[in-house]
Amino acid sequence: MNLEEQKILGSVVIGFEWEFYSNETKQVIAKEIGQLIRKKIKVCEIYHSEEEVGKNTWKLEPDFSGGIKMAELISEPMGYYEAISVLVKVLGWIREKGWTDEKCALHVNISFDEFKTKLPVKLGAINKLKFILGFNEEMVYEKFPKRKNSIYARSINQVIPINRFVFNDNITQIFKENYELPNEKYYGINFTKLAKDYFEVRYLGGRGYERKGQDIISIVNYISTFTHGVMMNNSTYTDSELGKLKFIIKEHKKVVSSFSDLDSFLVNYPNIRVLVDLKGDVQVLKTFYTKIREQLFNLIVRCGVRRGMLNYDADVGKYQLKDAVMTKAFPVSEMEIFDSKIQGNIVDCDLYRCTISNSHIINSNLFSGNTVTKTKIVNTPFHVYNKAIDCYIDNKKKPVNGTVVRGIIRSGDIGPMAKISKETEIIDPEMKGDEKGKGGFKDKVGPSNVGYTKLGIQKDI
Repeated sequence: MNLEEQKILGSVVIGFEWEFYSNETKQVIAKEIGQLIRKKIKVCEIYHSEEEVGKNTWKLEPDFSGGIKMAELISEPMGYYEAISVLVKVLGWIREKGWTDEKCALHVNISFDEFKTKLPVKLGAINKLKFILGFNEEMVYEKFPKRKNSIYARSINQVIPINRFVFNDNITQIFKENYELPNEKYYGINFTKLAKDYFEVRYLGGRGYERKGQDIISIVNYISTFTHGVMMNNSTYTDSELGKLKFIIKEHKKVVSSFSDLDSFLVNYPNIRVLVDLKGDVQVLKTFYTKIREQLFNLIVRCGVRRGMLNYDADVGKYQLKDAVMTKAFPVSEMEIFDSKIQGNIVDCDLYRCTISNSHIINSNLFSGNTVTKTKIVNTPFHVYNKAIDCYIDNKKKPVNGTVVRGIIRSGDIGPMAKISKETEIIDPEMKGDEKGKGGFKDKVGPSNVGYTKLGIQKDI
């Protein structure tokens, strides 16, 4: 590390959020880590509590997404050198008295002390396009390869022209306003926090992250110094950044040229069948094509669909998708989906006979015949004849009536037709939660003793 890098890092402010498991009680964890780092750690009984962290004061909360033994430790913002010191100590404690798995993450919040460095812009005004074009994401994924496929730390290399069907092949100047960039929480860099002049790094985590201290520090150092460099030249682009954008546009054009008209689309995507009101009349399809192609674009570019059948119900303005494979649904929303394989984010969808894994389902309906594995199911009725394996279910008052094998039921109305394995962990039904999913923490929460109940038999709908 040279003197310039030391100076930059000396201006960096860092906060951590550690997710981990331990057999110790929350009180013991707070006491032991607090003594180790010489901080006061407040034990909170609810997840995402309103309790503030501050000078020498941290907080420890239950994180039910991993079950009763998962905790989340949240630090105050600290200067770089203090932050690295406590990082090493906390990782050491986790190695000795805790453990991690693929559900665990280490989030790093990064900002700059404006009194220790002179920057032309605040972090909240950083040029996100320049950041994305110059960021070495592969270096990060090399150190945490399994996070590359996490739906909670997606690649930030998502640059799409706002005018997606109009091209300028000869780019000599870059106008960031012309591009759609990641602006949601679940990316490797969570830019939504920029409104508060910091951002959240979500790339780090997974099984055994507590043993990768040097990798974590090297990534924090790289992102901090790289971000400083972007802000120092916030309005200009290097030849390398311009070249990368030209390559993105060139690759984007290859795909989108297939959408210029219906005939081109049908030639380039022969395995995707398009219908209107369940009919394939070409003249009718051409009438609706400019509307339908927006949905096709999202399915192909954002969700990775290469085969299947899409129907547009013109009477109700609703789309139905069948026999599709979506390997990166980011997201798929407001559709009826049948007989498909899905990985990604599913929002406001009705699902029938789908195979879903490593996903996040929210405000949807699992109607019948779905098999869901290693997925978060939130505010989504889980009806009879569905099966969830190793899932996390947080359904508030929505029904849970299907088969649940292992996993966690954080909340939900467990119905008489439900079949719950004895290995499933059910959070105490007496806990009360608000609309954001916050709930009390009680020691008696633990594995379910519900056992198996009889599963009703009726024909698939």
